[in-house]
Amino acid sequence: MEALRGPLARLAAWAARASALPVEAAPPDPDRNDAEAYREAFLAILSHELRTPITSIYAASTLLSRPGLDEERRLELVGDIAQEAERLRRLVEDLVVLAHAERGAIEVHTEPILLPHVLRKVCEQQKRRWPHRTFQLSVAPLVPVARAEEAFVEQITRNLLENAAKFGPADRPVEIVVDAPDGCPRVRVLDRGPGIDPAEAERLFEVFYRSPRTSRVAGSGIGLFVAHRLVEAIGGSIWARPRDDGPGAEFGFQLQPFSDDVA
Repeated sequence: MEALRGPLARLAAWAARASALPVEAAPPDPDRNDAEAYREAFLAILSHELRTPITSIYAASTLLSRPGLDEERRLELVGDIAQEAERLRRLVEDLVVLAHAERGAIEVHTEPILLPHVLRKVCEQQKRRWPHRTFQLSVAPLVPVARAEEAFVEQITRNLLENAAKFGPADRPVEIVVDAPDGCPRVRVLDRGPGIDPAEAERLFEVFYRSPRTSRVAGSGIGLFVAHRLVEAIGGSIWARPRDDGPGAEFGFQLQPFSDDVA
């Protein structure tokens, strides 16, 4: 742990300096191809999201080096470091997709995917990430095998679940429905949050767009963009719309079936 302190301290200092960039700066105009404006907006988001986990990891590692630390406190600090490191890993994965997407270079290797298996794994991960939230998974019978890339499906689903957990009320479950109403495997994530204005549904997947309904909640603003690009890369479709059974939102994606086999 001691070996990490120097690099983490330097990275934390970099994040602090970079955070002086205007986080609320307007996104680049795609018609202008303004690379400098895009770089500044990218760095502002990156530094803003990096600061908290890096500071937490550095602080916890510093405390671990103190003599006389009891075992309970030591385990708590180790758990904090693991959680924040996982948060950094997820952020890096999204940023890598963002960088590749802007260059039109997302590499895809499709394979047969059992969506119920992948969704159960992601839900278990999110339960550990959000211990006070409830994730309810419902799987229809005979869901076709999907043609996709498993790592992409995990990242897409994780981003949608985190979006629902972040913006939905803590006392209401996040619902995940896996089915195939027209023969194509589909995943729907439903919450009871502030909902969606149909007029801005498409804009929610733009890289720097934040809805006025959710702009007060901290976040990188790239999760939905990343999900959109990954779904497109594996030949699927993604959507956002108001729930049809009351307040809240539905985010979902549909994939191509791999074959006539069923899960």
